[in-house]
Amino acid sequence: MGATLTKDGSSTVEVSLRIAEASAAMARLTQIWKSGISFITKHRLYRSLMVSIILYGCESWTLLADTEKRIQAFENKYLRKLLGIRYWEHKTNEHVQNMIISIVGPQEALPETVRRRKLSSFGHITRHDSLVKTVLQGTVEGRRRRGRPRKG
Repeated sequence: MGATLTKDGSSTVEVSLRIAEASAAMARLTQIWKSGISFITKHRLYRSLMVSIILYGCESWTLLADTEKRIQAFENKYLRKLLGIRYWEHKTNEHVQNMIISIVGPQEALPETVRRRKLSSFGHITRHDSLVKTVLQGTVEGRRRRGRPRKG
């Protein structure tokens, strides 16, 4: 899928790249965000364009607490931008979420979306007999020989 994998199996590099690409796309659309179109339209554009960029290949990510915080921080930052909330206004994230719910309705947070997609992908893989399933589950047919493994 074009995802960056590291030796230790972490996804911090990949998540950083996705956040950078989505941030760059948000910056390219600054005129739209500052225009007089309704918030609902801006939110739909954000969900269809930016969220699809950041979630590309998320099924293969290793979710750590730090990774989830970075994804949530990205979402909060750009929802504030869409709402026109400046940092010196000192509005809490809960206040921002309540504003979004009151305008658009309940929305799934990005870390929750990543978890749901990972579980969906895992279920899809485990239902089919394939090499991917063997690699993911780490199972090999047959039995080990009796006794201690040989040296060498």
